[in-house]
Amino acid sequence: MKFHQAKQQEGQSIVLIALAMVALIGIVGLVVDGGRVYAARRQSQNASDAAAFAGSAVLAARTGSGPADDAKVRD
Repeated sequence: MKFHQAKQQEGQSIVLIALAMVALIGIVGLVVDGGRVYAARRQSQNASDAAAFAGSAVLAARTGSGPADDAKVRD
C-alpha cells in the first residue's frame, strides 16, 4: 500500500521546483531593472549637477550684463 501512495505523489517536486524557478527569475529581473533605473538616475543627477556648476562658473566670471552673457549662462 505504501508503494501505491508514493506513486500518486510522483513528480510533485518538479512542480515545486518549476514554480520556484519562475519566482527566482522574476526576482532577478526586478533586481536588474532596479539597478538600471538607479544607474540612469545617478547619471542624470550628475549631468544636472555639472550643468549647474558650469552655469554658476559663468555667472561668477561674468563681467557684463548684455544678451550675449545671458546666452552663455543659459548654455
